[in-house]
Amino acid sequence: MLTGEHQDISGAFSDRDMTMDERFARSDWSTLESGAPAMNEALVNFDCRIAQVHQVGSHDIFYCEIEEIRQGAAENGLVYFNRAYHKLCEQSRAAS
Repeated sequence: MLTGEHQDISGAFSDRDMTMDERFARSDWSTLESGAPAMNEALVNFDCRIAQVHQVGSHDIFYCEIEEIRQGAAENGLVYFNRAYHKLCEQSRAAS
């Protein structure tokens, strides 16, 4: 899960004109036990085993079993909803 500061990285991974090397060059990475890449500055990294895949329209839904969780130090996450990025927890901290 990306932090609230990683909107540019999210955009890079959805950019069809960027190569995979260009996408991964935007951050520092390490490797999880399974060999999967983990973004060092992420809010959370999940190392998963795919249990099932379902096709829904033009998308695939992956059902995964979590093997490892690596939590970062950031305090807010990033979501994309209603055609815009939003930081999770932003309002709750502002209200405190």
